[in-house]
Amino acid sequence: MKKRIAMIIGVLIAISGLALVFSAFYNLSLYLCVPLGLVLILMGISGVIAATEIPNDKK
Repeated sequence: MKKRIAMIIGVLIAISGLALVFSAFYNLSLYLCVPLGLVLILMGISGVIAATEIPNDKK
């Protein structure tokens, strides 16, 4: 259950970063919003990757 909540939070962070990047093109404040949006996208993706369970396939 905790992993599912962590994945949902990671996806929401990534979506907010993507929205910040798109709003930067609308407001033309590229130097502030684009790096912050990209950092949020990377934080969200890394959170989802950290929450996913990697199965051990030992033979």
